[in-house]
Order: sequence, then C-alpha cells, then structure tokens
Amino acid sequence: MWKRIAIALLSFFILLGIFGLKSPVAYACSCAEIPGMEAQLERKTAIFTGKVVGMRQEIEGVLTSSADPIIFKFEVQEVWKGDLSKHTNVYSAVSSDSCGYTFDAKKEYLVFAEGEPDRLITGLCEGNKRLEFAQEELIALGTGYDPTPPTASNKLPLTLPFTDNDSEKGYASIVIVAIISITMIFLLGIFLTKRRRG
Repeated sequence: MWKRIAIALLSFFILLGIFGLKSPVAYACSCAEIPGMEAQLERKTAIFTGKVVGMRQEIEGVLTSSADPIIFKFEVQEVWKGDLSKHTNVYSAVSSDSCGYTFDAKKEYLVFAEGEPDRLITGLCEGNKRLEFAQEELIALGTGYDPTPPTASNKLPLTLPFTDNDSEKGYASIVIVAIISITMIFLLGIFLTKRRRG
C-alpha cells in the first residue's frame, strides 16, 4: 500500500518539476511590412515621442507566458495623434516571441499605439523606433503638439518602478524546485523505511 502511494506521489512531483515550471509554447512573431506614415496616422490611436521612465510586468509569478502584458510609463514630449497626458502608460507583450516590443529604460522613442487612452497597446510590428533612428519618420510627421497636463481623470501614479522580473521569477523557481526536491527525498525516505520493515 505504502509502496504504491510513494511511487504515485514521486511520479507526480517529478512530472510537476519537469512540466510545471515551463511557460506555454511561444511562437516567433512575424510582421508584415510596416505601413507608411499616412496609414499610420489613419490607423493608430496615439503617435508620440517620449522617454521611458518606468516599467512593470502586469502579471507576476513563476508560471508566465511570452504574451503576458508589461506596462511602460512614458514622459511624453511631443504628440502627433491622441489626447495624451504628460505621463502615459503603454502596454505590450513581455516578449518579442508574442510580438511584444521591449523599450529600454530611460531611452527616448517614437511610439505608435492603438487602443483606448487609458490602455494604449503597441508591439513589435507597429513601427516604434529609438528617437535617434527615427529622423525620417519625424520629418514625415512634421510638427506635433504638446501633451495635455495631468488632470484628476488622467493622472497616472507617479511611481511605476523599473523592475527586474527575471531575477524575481528565478528566485521563485529555485524555491519551488527546492520544495519539490525536499518532498521527494522525504517520500523516498518513508518508502525505504517501510520497505525495510516489510
């Protein structure tokens, strides 16, 4: 009886250790040709330049997906489309495997986004560029306008910290693997003890 229970539990924890910590299968992102500026102005909800002043992964934990959202907080500098506050959040998938765009901390970008003003979404295929490499696009856009000052309805939290999600997830993974290993050793000890007595 104990032998069967021990084998079943050991098998369960081994399978959990092998498969439980893996993210869902991700497929490489494939982008069509990025549309011209006229089409961008027509299709996008927001077009602006800004500096990345914060980022945070919206879904945190050990079991994650490449499609999980990450929030980037921008200090908006110039706007060509959209009613944007001086501080604006933009969402993207956390990984380029799911067509997410990774903005570097404290760098300036030309950003193309879609969606509602309180949840703008962008990605790898939208035409985003570091500002120093976007001179051609800036010339095509011409002169923009200033973002609106924050109000009670559009004011975002001033603290959206930069986070090192990889280290947090790595630490959590180590803890879970350690718990599984200790449990397996404990069950193996019970099994061997019962076997000797039998």
